[in-house]
Amino acid sequence: ANELNQPLAAILANAAAARRFLHHDPVDLRRLRDILDDIAQDNQRAAAVLPRVGALVRSEVAFAPVDVNDLVARVLVLSRGELLSRGVSAVSQCDPDAPGVLGDAAQLQELLLQLVINGCEAMEDAPADSRSLVVTTAGGQGEVTVTVRNTGNAIAPDLLAQIFEPFVTTKPRRLGLRLPICRSIAWYA
Repeated sequence: ANELNQPLAAILANAAAARRFLHHDPVDLRRLRDILDDIAQDNQRAAAVLPRVGALVRSEVAFAPVDVNDLVARVLVLSRGELLSRGVSAVSQCDPDAPGVLGDAAQLQELLLQLVINGCEAMEDAPADSRSLVVTTAGGQGEVTVTVRNTGNAIAPDLLAQIFEPFVTTKPRRLGLRLPICRSIAWYA
């Protein structure tokens, strides 16, 4: 529900902004096009959630080769609205020699998307000009490492051993389910 509510809320906010821009004289067409592009992207993001949720619920796992660098690029495009709305700048630093992996592309995409959103949430209290997220890939010895780093507050050392347990969270108004979901996806995908 949360994954659908976010893009739907962004679509509603952008539609309201577009209405306001239509009443300006003259109408700023470039700004209006940007808003419409955001609406279209948020719509695609919402539409992409449904098959992923369905696949997770039905436990359909379709193992196939997955290009991890392409996966990172797709997730950053999917999360663009989320990043913009939270004032987070995001970059990828992908190893062009990172090998592909065998896994379920939809579930791996969901895993990485959850980590990106988790990183954004970790920066809610950070100054707006310092919110930065970096996704890297590195390959070696037939393995791939994907890292999601952010400039938010570090996790307290006493909580590190528990962060993958349900309902353990460092963030107010959060359930503490995002990282346990990521762990379960990583285990099966």
